[in-house]
Amino acid sequence: MNNPFVLNLEQQKKRAKELLKALNSGDSLAIQRAQTLFTPPKTEFKLADAQHVIANELGVRSWAKLKAHIEQQDYARQQIAYSQTSKQASNKAQPLDADLKTLHVRCGHVIQGVIKTAAFAGDFLPYFDPICIGPIAPDLLPVRAKFIEQSFGAG
Repeated sequence: MNNPFVLNLEQQKKRAKELLKALNSGDSLAIQRAQTLFTPPKTEFKLADAQHVIANELGVRSWAKLKAHIEQQDYARQQIAYSQTSKQASNKAQPLDADLKTLHVRCGHVIQGVIKTAAFAGDFLPYFDPICIGPIAPDLLPVRAKFIEQSFGAG
């Protein structure tokens, strides 16, 4: 699967090893990436240091938490794939959230069909937030109000 939004543990391990090699060879950009995390600054790096940098750059506090997150993603994808296969084999397969009272809240309708395809049931509530679109300015409120009025009409 080649999806930039899906993390692959083997790929992250490879990235950490490449970063470690760059760190230990004195690559200034690699060292700059790492030094933001270490006080006092390090002069020698271990694989765990490179893994910590990779995890942090992906928005996770530690390598262990990154690994757990990737494993949870993998498990969820497996469950979705299994559910879809089961549905094809039998019309009696249950949605993944069949045992839950679920409300899928999403900005817009774009994902509504995908939720059903991915074997989730639950209700769907599209939420439209005009603040997410339009110009950004220091005097935000008047500019946004004018944009929303012009785009969607006066309320």
